[in-house]
Amino acid sequence: WGFVLLRIGTYKATVGLWAGAHEATEQAIGHYEHINDPRGVGDAVNVLGILLELEGRFAAALQAFTYLHTLARKHNNVQHEGWGLGGQATDLLLLGRTEEAVVKAQAALQRPEVGGVQEVNNIAVMALAQLRLGHIQAGVAAAVPQNCNSPGGICNTPRK
Repeated sequence: WGFVLLRIGTYKATVGLWAGAHEATEQAIGHYEHINDPRGVGDAVNVLGILLELEGRFAAALQAFTYLHTLARKHNNVQHEGWGLGGQATDLLLLGRTEEAVVKAQAALQRPEVGGVQEVNNIAVMALAQLRLGHIQAGVAAAVPQNCNSPGGICNTPRK
């Protein structure tokens, strides 16, 4: 049931039905908590964080991703840990807390399990944060990483 609720919430977010998206996503979190499924809770909290970002509610999204990271560490879920760190880095940057964003982005980039879109986002957050701090060379280096942890991820794609 939690899976269905989460998909309903995701769909409603994609069509701009924010209230319905929140309701379904929060119901999914409640369902997963009720059946003691930390993986499901983490998946739903990640969706909630993204939903909050889409609404421009970055402080609330930061709280969601901080909770996701805490939950992930408690249950040794390295993928959710990476998602939590990446979400925190993004929201800290959007809130103007650039130095903190760099720390979280560095930690997120050390999570090879993340991969894909989140990896690209973490690279972009690191590069932008470095540029905002006036560290031009570090920003350029972050944008084009030479060594990455992700097997088969974006960092292993040949660059032109």
